[in-house]
Amino acid sequence: KRIKAILEKQPDKSYLRVSVEGGGCSGFSYKFDLDDAANDDDLVVTRDGVSVLVDEMSLEFMAGSEIDFSTELIGDAFK
Repeated sequence: KRIKAILEKQPDKSYLRVSVEGGGCSGFSYKFDLDDAANDDDLVVTRDGVSVLVDEMSLEFMAGSEIDFSTELIGDAFK
């Protein structure tokens, strides 16, 4: 629901892109961006009218993961 609400405020963006990059405490960090197009090597996951993109290289690190939106006193964030 939260992804859909964010995308509705960004009419030039159609997707949430999730990727894994080097860095962070475990050697990797997750990156969340809005995107306007899918690449040829992207996995497109659509649920409840919202599409999430994961590139081929990040896919192996994302296997079995779930994206959740958390609302806490320190702020709101995808986790």
